[in-house]
Amino acid sequence: MTLGKKIPILILDIYSMKLTLQVLFFTILSLFFPHIVFAQEAEKSQYWAFQPTIKEESFSLTETLFSESLKSKDFGIALSLSFKTYSANDIAQANTQDTQIIEKETRVEENQTNEGTTLLEESPTTTPEVPNLNDGVENQETPLDSSSPPEGELGGQSLNEAANDPTASLMSLQIYDSYTTNFYKLDGSANTVVFRPVIPFKMGDTNHILRITAPIITSNPILNSGLSDLTIFDLVVFNESWGRWGLGPVALIPTGGAYRGAEKWAIGPAIGFTARKGRLLWGLFNQNLFSFAGNSDRKEVYVSTLQPILFYGLGDGWSISNSEMTIAYDWEAGRFSSLPLGIKVGKLVKIGTQPLQFSLQYEHDFANDEIGPANTVQFNLKILFPR
Repeated sequence: MTLGKKIPILILDIYSMKLTLQVLFFTILSLFFPHIVFAQEAEKSQYWAFQPTIKEESFSLTETLFSESLKSKDFGIALSLSFKTYSANDIAQANTQDTQIIEKETRVEENQTNEGTTLLEESPTTTPEVPNLNDGVENQETPLDSSSPPEGELGGQSLNEAANDPTASLMSLQIYDSYTTNFYKLDGSANTVVFRPVIPFKMGDTNHILRITAPIITSNPILNSGLSDLTIFDLVVFNESWGRWGLGPVALIPTGGAYRGAEKWAIGPAIGFTARKGRLLWGLFNQNLFSFAGNSDRKEVYVSTLQPILFYGLGDGWSISNSEMTIAYDWEAGRFSSLPLGIKVGKLVKIGTQPLQFSLQYEHDFANDEIGPANTVQFNLKILFPR
């Protein structure tokens, strides 16, 4: 093939690649900014309008631990782009209409300030009809914070509040990275990544919450890297006019082995409650673990934990609360093995229709008699699946 024949093909390939990259760029932006409309000149006096459309699709988990179908309307996202052409005159008319609306609203605000409730009459100017570049874009989202949240599976709580309530029947997956900057009586730092799925389900007429905590040690001065011991609890919850309470069993599974865990099987009761008033949520959660089997050469597990809950919604998805703050008492040693105090700031957002909660917390542990963490920073991501 001669060079003269190659040049047109090369130009065509470059143009196709450019168009493909543009469409890909607008598609990615549309996922994060679903209400933005993009315009670009296509030909002389003609423009392309890139308009995203978000469509809900349902996602179904048909095989679960309890053979029940768990569904989430907000899991699937299908994105499509519609392309329309508008002339330069159309765009000029749209800009004129926007200017007139802004001027009218400004006049109304000034008049209300000077005369109280008197409103200006509308301008008799006739505005020509122009294409609406936002047609088809859905903007009917459930508010993340609400003074009158919807009733249902959340028991009257807002989504932001339920995301911080361990007794809420809200399906979620929490992933957090916990970095300990320094220890008592030990040099070095440590990092642990924790996966915590929460699965609500029904058994007869009772509501249950199954929660599994799976810590993975990524670095530690004295422990090997890998999966540590699992903690599993099944909480039976009861809704009350003032809030919610629950009780059930909690168990420790020695999946960490000799170098990452206690090498003990343990079980015990868990009980807790949460109460709410306005945007304030408060409560207390207690778990108790007592070993009954495992390596006889290892120390017995007789531990009780208390987790205070104090949460306040600031509005617009923002919240402030105490940190995880798991106070632990070791009955075998006769002392507190953990006395933490900390604060957490969180933000609930939606990417498409998928609600996510991000939070950052700092915690200081005052229990310094034995080896233990002194200062810890934790980043949390919680993926929510409201039904």
